[in-house]
Amino acid sequence: MKFGFLTKIATAMTVPFLLFGPGTAAAPPTPEPVPDDLESPVRGYDTARLYQEWSLFVERRQGLATEAVLAELDKIPGKRPADDPFLTFKKGNDLGYFSIGQVVVYCDEKEQWAERENCHYLYRDGYIPYYSVAENGSNLLSSWMQNNFDPHLLTEGLEKRGLTPKTFRGNITQREMFEVLPSPDPILREHVKITRVDSRYCPELRKAVEKIEKQRISWPIDILGVGSDVDPEAPVPHATYYDQTFKILTKKGYVTIEATQFALDKVLQPIQDAANKCLGKMSD
Repeated sequence: MKFGFLTKIATAMTVPFLLFGPGTAAAPPTPEPVPDDLESPVRGYDTARLYQEWSLFVERRQGLATEAVLAELDKIPGKRPADDPFLTFKKGNDLGYFSIGQVVVYCDEKEQWAERENCHYLYRDGYIPYYSVAENGSNLLSSWMQNNFDPHLLTEGLEKRGLTPKTFRGNITQREMFEVLPSPDPILREHVKITRVDSRYCPELRKAVEKIEKQRISWPIDILGVGSDVDPEAPVPHATYYDQTFKILTKKGYVTIEATQFALDKVLQPIQDAANKCLGKMSD
C-alpha cells in the first residue's frame, strides 16, 4: 500500500509525516515480475528488460499526473484563491514523486484586498494509491500496464528509429521509447486521490500558518564552487526525499525558495504537524 502525505490508511490510523523524515532508508525498488506469457526476445530485443523499463516509466509518471490534477485549485463558494499556493511539497523515492501537495489561502471573493479575518487556508495532498511495479497485475494500475505493453509495436518503433538491440540504450529517452504505446497519463489522473484539511475546521492549521508569518529565514549565501562550500549531509541510499517550494512576499515583490532534503523543515514542519493532528481527530 502506498501512503499519501496525510492519508488515512484502512485501519483508521494516520501516517505521521515524520515517519518519512531525513535518513529514513528503504530497500531498492523490486523489479516488476515479467508476465509468464511475455514473448522474449522479439526482433532480437530483450523484451523482458523492456517490460521492466515500461513499468518504471508508468510509475514515474505518477508525480506528473498528480501535479496536473492539483493544478486545478478547488472552487469554494463565496471564496477565491488569494494567490497561487504559497507552499508546495513533493515526496519521492527512487521511483519518482509519490505524494504532492500544497497550501492555498482563500479569501472572500467580493473583496478587492484580502482581509485576514475572512481568509482561511486549504491544505491538499495528492497521491495515487497504487503501485505499478512489483504488483504483477494485482491492482488496476499494474493490470493496465500489463495489458498495454505490446512488445511487437515497441520493437517495431525502435527499428524505425534505426536503433538496434545493441545501440538503443542511451540513445533514446523512456518517453520517446514508449510513445508508440498508450499513454498512462489518463488512467493515472483518473485515480489521483486528494486529502484535504481546511483551517475553518482545523484551528491547529490556522494557528500553524499564522505563526510562521513574519518569521525570518537567515542563511549565508553559499554558491557551489565559489569560495568555501558548506558540507551538505550525505543522503541515505534509497531514502525518501522531500522537496519544498515556499513563496513569500517582500516589499520588492515575491521571492520563491526551492528547498530540498528538509532545508526548510524547521519553518514548515508545524504546518504538517497541525494537518496530521486534525486528520488524527477525524479518524478517531
